[in-house]
Amino acid sequence: MLESKKNITLLLNSQVIALHGEKFLSGITVKNEKDEERKIDLDGVFIEIGWLPNTDMLDGFLALNEKKEIIVDINCHTSMAGVFAAGDVTSVKGKQIIIAAGDGAKAALEAHEYLLKSASR
Repeated sequence: MLESKKNITLLLNSQVIALHGEKFLSGITVKNEKDEERKIDLDGVFIEIGWLPNTDMLDGFLALNEKKEIIVDINCHTSMAGVFAAGDVTSVKGKQIIIAAGDGAKAALEAHEYLLKSASR
């Protein structure tokens, strides 16, 4: 479906290796898996770091789902008491910066409450 769009060019197995422009972005250089470089003139870019969360170090420490996302409840609690998580690394459906920022605030408030309760024991 995406391939049929005339105003979209797919560059598979490629990575951005340079950004061009002075005050504003004017282009990028990409390199493909054959080490061929191509400069593309453009006015803007959307950055996507990756599809898979980097949670391998947490496997066995926190509960992860089949996508290796950290499983959290509505208040950002993980499977371990006192450990909270937020952002795209979690099992939250929406992967948007505004959702991650809000969940980060929730996680911080939950951690603060947890620490206050722990200190009063």
